[in-house]
Amino acid sequence: MRYLFIIVVHLIVTDALAQEVAYPYKKDKSIVRVKEFYNGYGKIFDLKADNNLLPTYTKSTFLVETGDILIAEKLMSEKFTNLIKSDERIKSLTGKTYKQEYSNFYRQYVGLKNNEGDKMVYIHMIKCCKKSIRKCFPDWEKVLGNPLDEDPCTITSSYVVNLSQKTISVY
Repeated sequence: MRYLFIIVVHLIVTDALAQEVAYPYKKDKSIVRVKEFYNGYGKIFDLKADNNLLPTYTKSTFLVETGDILIAEKLMSEKFTNLIKSDERIKSLTGKTYKQEYSNFYRQYVGLKNNEGDKMVYIHMIKCCKKSIRKCFPDWEKVLGNPLDEDPCTITSSYVVNLSQKTISVY
């Protein structure tokens, strides 16, 4: 009876997590959507640690799992207001919530580990104001980084969520 209870609880939790992360393309599990936090899509990248766009303290990388994305997005949502107050680079966002500011941004996710072994998620966000993401950055699913578009309205932001320490920072 106890094992049946454990199995049922496991299935309920697994089902709840699966409902929060959607896979819009059945054949590509690296494209995700977390409707609770954003309207666009996210791309999970599997990169080498020596990628020049990643933080210099990156010792190694790992393939981010959906549970990591959910935790990272929840930490961003919970800690964003305090980050705005403490980081001069984003003080202009005062009074906004994470969802208000970034709900229309596409995400690029990379799993990182530093020298201390902390598990982190690098989140690069992109918003093309005047065009669709496919027009201003057609390779957003293949190339980590910023669009080479001339649209002066294109906005990008990058954050690192330390899952081990439960902290967030601007990158």
